[in-house]
Amino acid sequence: MEITRKDIENAQKDAAEKAIRRNKALGLSYIEVQDSNLVQVDSTGEVSLLGKARFGIKKIGHKRFKLNEQKEI
Repeated sequence: MEITRKDIENAQKDAAEKAIRRNKALGLSYIEVQDSNLVQVDSTGEVSLLGKARFGIKKIGHKRFKLNEQKEI
C-alpha cells in the first residue's frame, strides 16, 4: 500500500483538529502559526502574538516516496 501526499495531509488535519478540540475542552491554550506569526490561542479563542516565526515554508518537489524495507537478520 502506498501512502499519498493527500493521505498525510488529511491525517495531519484530523490530528490538529482533535488536539484543538481537546485543548478547548480542558481549558488549555495552544500555539500555532498564522500568517508567519507565532500566536497563542487560549480556550476562549483569544489570540496573543508571541513573535515572528523563525522558519519558513519549504516546498517539496517529490510527490511520493518509498520507505526501504527492513531486511531480516
